[in-house]
Amino acid sequence: MSHRGSSGPSANEGSEHEGSRRMKTELLVQMDGLLANNGDVFVLAASNLPWDLDSAFLRRMEKRIMIPLPMKECRQDMIRCHLSEFSPAFRKGELLEKAASLLDGYSGSDIKALCKEVAMRPLRRVLQHAEVMDGPSLDNENLSLLMKRNPITARDFHDAIATTNYCTSAALCTRYKKWEDSHGSTC
Repeated sequence: MSHRGSSGPSANEGSEHEGSRRMKTELLVQMDGLLANNGDVFVLAASNLPWDLDSAFLRRMEKRIMIPLPMKECRQDMIRCHLSEFSPAFRKGELLEKAASLLDGYSGSDIKALCKEVAMRPLRRVLQHAEVMDGPSLDNENLSLLMKRNPITARDFHDAIATTNYCTSAALCTRYKKWEDSHGSTC
Protein backbone atom coordinates (compact mmCIF):
# COMPACT_ATOMS: atom_id res chain seq x y z
CA MET A 1 0.00 0.00 0.00
CA SER A 2 2.82 2.36 -0.72
CA HIS A 3 4.45 3.58 -3.86
CA ARG A 4 7.39 1.86 -5.49
CA GLY A 5 10.86 2.84 -4.51
CA SER A 6 10.08 3.58 -0.89
CA SER A 7 11.92 1.84 1.87
CA GLY A 8 9.12 1.45 4.36
CA PRO A 9 6.19 3.26 5.89
CA SER A 10 8.23 6.27 7.00
CA ALA A 11 9.39 6.89 3.42
CA ASN A 12 5.78 7.45 2.28
CA GLU A 13 4.83 10.27 4.56
CA GLY A 14 6.21 13.23 2.65
CA SER A 15 6.49 11.87 -0.87
CA GLU A 16 3.30 9.87 -1.40
CA HIS A 17 1.35 10.77 -4.53
CA GLU A 18 -2.04 12.41 -3.89
CA GLY A 19 -3.94 9.79 -5.92
CA SER A 20 -2.27 6.95 -4.06
CA ARG A 21 -3.05 8.56 -0.72
CA ARG A 22 -6.72 8.99 -1.64
CA MET A 23 -7.02 5.41 -2.89
CA LYS A 24 -5.39 4.07 0.26
CA THR A 25 -7.64 6.16 2.49
CA GLU A 26 -10.76 4.97 0.67
CA LEU A 27 -9.63 1.33 0.88
CA LEU A 28 -9.04 1.63 4.62
CA VAL A 29 -12.44 3.29 5.16
CA GLN A 30 -14.16 0.54 3.15
CA MET A 31 -12.31 -2.17 5.08
CA ASP A 32 -13.36 -0.59 8.39
CA GLY A 33 -16.99 -0.52 7.23
CA LEU A 34 -16.95 -4.12 6.01
CA LEU A 35 -15.33 -5.49 9.11
CA ALA A 36 -17.58 -3.48 11.49
CA ASN A 37 -20.87 -4.37 9.75
CA ASN A 38 -20.30 -7.96 8.72
CA GLY A 39 -18.41 -10.45 10.84
CA ASP A 40 -18.66 -13.02 8.04
CA VAL A 41 -16.27 -11.15 5.74
CA PHE A 42 -12.85 -12.70 5.32
CA VAL A 43 -10.16 -10.46 3.83
CA LEU A 44 -7.16 -12.15 2.27
CA ALA A 45 -4.24 -10.11 0.98
CA ALA A 46 -0.77 -10.99 -0.27
CA SER A 47 2.42 -9.02 -0.75
CA ASN A 48 5.90 -9.78 -1.96
CA LEU A 49 7.14 -6.67 -0.14
CA PRO A 50 5.47 -6.72 3.29
CA TRP A 51 7.92 -4.17 4.73
CA ASP A 52 6.49 -1.57 2.31
CA LEU A 53 2.92 -1.96 3.59
CA ASP A 54 1.35 0.99 5.36
CA SER A 55 1.09 0.60 9.14
CA ALA A 56 -2.63 1.52 9.07
CA PHE A 57 -3.23 -1.31 6.61
CA LEU A 58 -1.22 -3.75 8.74
CA ARG A 59 -3.28 -2.90 11.83
CA ARG A 60 -6.42 -4.05 10.01
CA MET A 61 -4.91 -7.44 9.20
CA GLU A 62 -5.49 -9.68 12.21
CA LYS A 63 -3.15 -12.43 11.04
CA ARG A 64 0.06 -11.87 9.12
CA ILE A 65 1.52 -15.15 7.96
CA MET A 66 4.64 -15.59 5.89
CA ILE A 67 4.57 -18.49 3.44
CA PRO A 68 8.14 -19.85 3.27
CA LEU A 69 9.94 -21.33 0.30
CA PRO A 70 8.79 -24.87 -0.50
CA MET A 71 10.29 -27.71 1.53
CA LYS A 72 11.78 -30.77 -0.17
CA GLU A 73 8.52 -32.75 -0.19
CA CYS A 74 6.69 -29.80 -1.75
CA ARG A 75 9.43 -29.36 -4.35
CA GLN A 76 9.07 -33.06 -5.22
CA ASP A 77 5.32 -32.64 -5.68
CA MET A 78 5.85 -29.59 -7.88
CA ILE A 79 8.43 -31.34 -10.07
CA ARG A 80 6.18 -34.40 -10.33
CA CYS A 81 3.24 -32.20 -11.28
CA HIS A 82 5.17 -30.37 -14.01
CA LEU A 83 7.34 -33.17 -15.44
CA SER A 84 5.84 -36.63 -14.77
CA GLU A 85 3.72 -36.37 -17.93
CA PHE A 86 6.89 -36.06 -19.99
CA SER A 87 9.12 -38.57 -18.21
CA PRO A 88 8.33 -41.53 -15.94
CA ALA A 89 11.60 -40.86 -14.10
CA PHE A 90 9.97 -37.85 -12.44
CA ARG A 91 6.95 -39.74 -11.08
CA LYS A 92 8.84 -41.16 -8.10
CA GLY A 93 12.24 -42.44 -7.14
CA GLU A 94 15.81 -41.33 -6.75
CA LEU A 95 15.90 -38.85 -9.64
CA LEU A 96 12.88 -37.00 -8.27
CA GLU A 97 14.45 -36.83 -4.80
CA LYS A 98 17.79 -35.61 -6.16
CA ALA A 99 16.09 -33.01 -8.33
CA ALA A 100 14.12 -31.68 -5.35
CA SER A 101 17.30 -31.49 -3.26
CA LEU A 102 19.02 -29.43 -5.96
CA LEU A 103 16.23 -26.85 -5.86
CA ASP A 104 16.62 -25.84 -2.22
CA GLY A 105 16.12 -22.07 -2.10
CA TYR A 106 13.91 -21.95 -5.20
CA SER A 107 10.43 -20.42 -5.02
CA GLY A 108 7.38 -22.12 -6.51
CA SER A 109 7.54 -19.74 -9.47
CA ASP A 110 11.25 -20.50 -9.97
CA ILE A 111 10.55 -24.25 -9.96
CA LYS A 112 7.78 -23.87 -12.52
CA ALA A 113 10.04 -21.85 -14.84
CA LEU A 114 12.84 -24.39 -14.44
CA CYS A 115 10.49 -27.30 -15.19
CA LYS A 116 9.37 -25.56 -18.39
CA GLU A 117 13.00 -25.27 -19.43
CA VAL A 118 13.62 -28.94 -18.57
CA ALA A 119 10.59 -30.01 -20.62
CA MET A 120 11.79 -28.02 -23.63
CA ARG A 121 15.20 -29.70 -23.83
CA PRO A 122 14.02 -33.00 -25.43
CA LEU A 123 11.89 -31.02 -27.88
CA ARG A 124 14.95 -29.01 -28.91
CA ARG A 125 16.86 -32.26 -29.50
CA VAL A 126 14.00 -33.58 -31.64
CA LEU A 127 13.84 -30.37 -33.64
CA GLN A 128 17.59 -30.48 -34.24
CA HIS A 129 17.20 -34.07 -35.41
CA ALA A 130 14.32 -33.02 -37.65
CA GLU A 131 16.52 -30.39 -39.32
CA VAL A 132 19.07 -33.09 -40.14
CA MET A 133 16.31 -35.27 -41.56
CA ASP A 134 14.33 -34.18 -44.56
CA GLY A 135 11.84 -31.63 -43.14
CA PRO A 136 8.75 -32.61 -45.19
CA SER A 137 9.12 -36.32 -44.27
CA LEU A 138 8.70 -35.54 -40.58
CA ASP A 139 4.97 -35.80 -39.95
CA ASN A 140 3.10 -35.85 -36.63
CA GLU A 141 3.49 -39.61 -36.27
CA ASN A 142 7.27 -39.46 -36.71
CA LEU A 143 7.51 -36.45 -34.42
CA SER A 144 5.54 -38.28 -31.73
CA LEU A 145 7.82 -41.31 -32.07
CA LEU A 146 10.91 -39.11 -31.79
CA MET A 147 9.52 -37.48 -28.64
CA LYS A 148 8.90 -40.88 -27.04
CA ARG A 149 12.49 -41.87 -27.82
CA ASN A 150 13.81 -38.65 -26.25
CA PRO A 151 12.47 -38.45 -22.69
CA ILE A 152 13.67 -35.94 -20.15
CA THR A 153 16.94 -37.04 -18.58
CA ALA A 154 18.86 -36.16 -15.45
CA ARG A 155 21.29 -34.34 -17.75
CA ASP A 156 18.43 -32.15 -19.02
CA PHE A 157 17.61 -31.25 -15.44
CA HIS A 158 21.21 -30.38 -14.55
CA ASP A 159 21.69 -28.37 -17.76
CA ALA A 160 18.49 -26.42 -17.09
CA ILE A 161 19.68 -25.59 -13.55
CA ALA A 162 22.96 -24.34 -14.98
CA THR A 163 21.21 -22.01 -17.43
CA THR A 164 18.19 -20.86 -15.40
CA ASN A 165 18.50 -18.31 -12.62
CA TYR A 166 16.28 -18.25 -9.57
CA CYS A 167 14.95 -15.09 -7.96
CA THR A 168 15.41 -15.73 -4.26
CA SER A 169 18.51 -14.85 -2.31
CA ALA A 170 19.72 -15.47 1.21
CA ALA A 171 19.57 -11.72 1.95
CA LEU A 172 15.94 -11.53 0.81
CA CYS A 173 15.00 -14.61 2.86
CA THR A 174 16.66 -13.02 5.89
CA ARG A 175 14.66 -9.83 5.31
CA TYR A 176 11.40 -11.81 5.12
CA LYS A 177 12.28 -13.69 8.30
CA LYS A 178 13.10 -10.44 10.11
CA TRP A 179 9.74 -8.95 9.04
CA GLU A 180 7.91 -12.10 10.13
CA ASP A 181 9.62 -12.03 13.53
CA SER A 182 8.57 -8.42 14.14
CA HIS A 183 5.13 -8.31 12.44
CA GLY A 184 3.95 -11.86 11.83
CA SER A 185 1.31 -13.78 13.74
CA THR A 186 1.67 -17.13 15.38
CA CYS A 187 -0.96 -19.59 14.23
